Formats: sequence, structure tokens, C-alpha cells
Amino acid sequence: MGAPEESPTILVVVGSAITRARTRAVCARIRAFVPGRAPLVTCDVGAAEPDLETVDALAQLQLTALRLGSTVRLRHARGDLRELLALTGLAETLGLPVDLLGRRGWEPEQREQPLGIEKEVERRDPTV
Repeated sequence: MGAPEESPTILVVVGSAITRARTRAVCARIRAFVPGRAPLVTCDVGAAEPDLETVDALAQLQLTALRLGSTVRLRHARGDLRELLALTGLAETLGLPVDLLGRRGWEPEQREQPLGIEKEVERRDPTV
């Protein structure tokens, strides 16, 4: 009896000039890579621009991987791209931790504690 076969891994490097046509071509190559076995797709996004084209490309790659029974994992995701993915709701889907309170400029709201009765009511006042 041999050792169980590991899932194949595909490394996709997303550069600064990602287009829909290139995304479709990469998705087609992922589907054709190993028929019948779901590849693990690792996406290096270190050089990717944090814009909606990149988010769209990552969403398409994830959808393709999910249809094959696999998933996409990101590598080298910078802060701006992480924030954009969190804002669009894709961060968790792509395996990134979501910590919006840790973002730059975000602080939890501080509320004042009530000190006591703020308004006195006379007993003869009719209730509303």
C-alpha cells in the first residue's frame, strides 16, 4: 500500500496588470490542470494593486477552485489589499483573518458612563 497522494498545488502570481482575459485564461488552466483531482491554488499577491480588478480576479479564481472542490489561499497580501478584501467580504473566503478594529485609524467608540438621574420629575406630572 502506497502513501496517499497529496493534492496538486498551483502557484498563481498576480501582478499589477491583471485583466479579465488573463483571469479567464488562468481559471481555464486551473480547471485543466489535473482532471478529477482538486488542486490547491496558492495566489501570490505581493505585487498586486489593491483595486477592484484584483478583487474581481481573486473572486473568479476562488469560484473556479470551489467548483473543483478546492480553495484559494493568498500569500504576501499587503495591508491595503487586505482591507479592500475585508470591505468586499472576501477576506475570510480567501483565508485571511478579518480584524477591522486593527485597521489604521479605527478605534472603538468610547462612551460616557451615566452619572445618575439626568432629569427630575415631579409627581404631579401626568404620565404620557
